[in-house]
Amino acid sequence: MKLGFTKTQALHIVKVAIYVAVSTVISYLISLLANDPTLVGPLTPIVNVVLVMLKKFFETPEAK
Repeated sequence: MKLGFTKTQALHIVKVAIYVAVSTVISYLISLLANDPTLVGPLTPIVNVVLVMLKKFFETPEAK
């Protein structure tokens, strides 16, 4: 049994990390606008879901 990640798996992990970072930054900016730093935590998953929904909305379906 070989342990480790394939290049494709590593790219998927990097992609998820970028999504989380972007959603956290957006949540932070919203919390700054609302002048309430406690909003970052609850907003991050919501913003993450919205980003994924937007990506899927504009994504071209794959031909099978």
